[in-house]
Amino acid sequence: MSTDSTQDTRPGLAIVAPTQERYRHALHRRIVHEIPEFRLHSIYTHSAGAVYRNKRPESDINAVFFDTGEPTTERQSLKNQFRNYQRGRKIFKYLCDNNIRAAIILGYNDIGLLHLFSTAHRSGVRLFLWADSNAAGDHATGLKRYLKNRIIRFVDNHTDFIFTCGSLGENFYRDYGVSSDKIRYSPCEPDYGLINTIGQESIAAVRDQYGLDPRRKRFVFCGRLVNNKRPDLALETFLKIADDRPLWDLVLIGDGPERSRLESMIPDILKHRVTFTGFLDDQVKVSAIYRICDILVHPCDYEPWGLIINEAAASGLAIITTSSCGSGVELVEDGKSGFLIDPGDAASLKNAMLVISKDDNAETFKARSRQMLQSWRHRADPVRAIRKALHDVGLLPDPAHTEKP
Repeated sequence: MSTDSTQDTRPGLAIVAPTQERYRHALHRRIVHEIPEFRLHSIYTHSAGAVYRNKRPESDINAVFFDTGEPTTERQSLKNQFRNYQRGRKIFKYLCDNNIRAAIILGYNDIGLLHLFSTAHRSGVRLFLWADSNAAGDHATGLKRYLKNRIIRFVDNHTDFIFTCGSLGENFYRDYGVSSDKIRYSPCEPDYGLINTIGQESIAAVRDQYGLDPRRKRFVFCGRLVNNKRPDLALETFLKIADDRPLWDLVLIGDGPERSRLESMIPDILKHRVTFTGFLDDQVKVSAIYRICDILVHPCDYEPWGLIINEAAASGLAIITTSSCGSGVELVEDGKSGFLIDPGDAASLKNAMLVISKDDNAETFKARSRQMLQSWRHRADPVRAIRKALHDVGLLPDPAHTEKP
């Protein structure tokens, strides 16, 4: 597979990602505009992730598809390894045919990607790994730890730099022997431009759709309703403090196998104070709901990064999450813009929700949350990190920035 590049003589920069995501599209658009010395090739290995989405052409970021029908959730199964290997070979041929000088590969969890690291490295393509790995979620031992170590060492030997989302990602790779000099921060980010331009019309629409009284305050949970996200803990804690906070409600954005159980937990007297929106694949609608809420409650057991923390901070919410959430560690100033609690710590979650929702505390926390996001974006801009890496391997002579995040 190749694209018509006869009219474009720029060297190519490829990003090999598993699936299309709206936030990834926004980031790729930034790369197109902010690294114009390269022609971007957005390569997708699969058309569907955990939640099926229709394939979008995305011609503005030069989207190219190598999917063969199976979702990403099945990519590690033994039956798909030959298919993965064949895909890796096809992507390598595409790199050769389209003057790709550098490639960012997202992950290394199938044989096709490992083959791509090997062949592209030998052919002289400058390679960067991007991964949202998080030391808080790494519990590998024994044989699994040994194999994981061998694979990471292999990838380390075939890449110029490793892009992580933040400090928990850096700690993960340092634990496996990667030099800190080789690690750069290039975190996930949502479409901040879209979030910042949510209008009153969109806000009024979600108020009307879900019956959200503008006079009330709200906690909000956003994510799949599955065990490791801990929507049960968010709901249980709200129910415990509901009498102490009669002006506050709870909104749960998302859907999943736990929804029926969660709905059954709510006593009749409080049902009118808890709203389930169901799954929303609409950033405008999600951000509009955030604008009429005050505190994000995300008591996850583990979250590799957690883009909802960025989204909530951009929307001006105070944030309660756990020390196992990658983005929370970077974006939450404990006790000032929100709280970082230990996973599963119900008592600390209750205290955090009570403290922020007391009197006018929420407004102070919310203001600090925006400041924390601004500071993080200045310190760890993903496109700046990519541009700096391209300079450091000799592909960009004049870097826009020289400091390491």
